[in-house]
Amino acid sequence: MKYLLDTNAWIRYVNKPRSAIARKLATLQPDDVRLCSVVLGELYYGAYKSSRPANLNVISTLSPVFHLTMPRPSSMAGFGRNWPQPGR
Repeated sequence: MKYLLDTNAWIRYVNKPRSAIARKLATLQPDDVRLCSVVLGELYYGAYKSSRPANLNVISTLSPVFHLTMPRPSSMAGFGRNWPQPGR
């Protein structure tokens, strides 16, 4: 099974090394966990703004191993056209 964690889950992992999320990740193979490039950017942004510079070290260990790039905008053309529009 593949896991794609959101920003909040990764923040918990970075800030609390003994959290339930960290324990679960320790049981998984690296190939089973994905990190979206947008979430990675959010993690770096938060770490640069935080008072915990050590978080940058933790985040930098994630990027080469768990990196999933987002599709190019040109390949997403028309993707949201079938979603209901509010008020329509």
